[in-house]
Amino acid sequence: MGGSTHPDNQDNAFQAVRGVTAACAALADKHGNLGHRVLYVPVVVVDSPLFLCFLALDGGEYVLERVDSGALLAPGPNGDRVLVQVVSIEALPRFLESLGRDATVFAQLLADGEPERVTT
Repeated sequence: MGGSTHPDNQDNAFQAVRGVTAACAALADKHGNLGHRVLYVPVVVVDSPLFLCFLALDGGEYVLERVDSGALLAPGPNGDRVLVQVVSIEALPRFLESLGRDATVFAQLLADGEPERVTT
């Protein structure tokens, strides 16, 4: 039964991703129904080390490196795909600062008229 999931074999990470995507979608639906535009950024914060694993460009050995954050494409509650940010607790302050800067730029792009040029 490839590709199927069963509640008995879902770990905490899977549940966290599933929970944050469902919560974000529910809030977006609620506020969207009130006539608001909604952009949500699902984030899972982990207190364990995060690692990135990939195959070396030369096709040789796998490379494993520690990272502060990453993103994954997860199944959303409506059958769509949702980009979920995964951030280590140590990197959370930097991530939030960056998110704040990005939100300011995005808001300016959505504003009526010519957006101000912003450097980050």
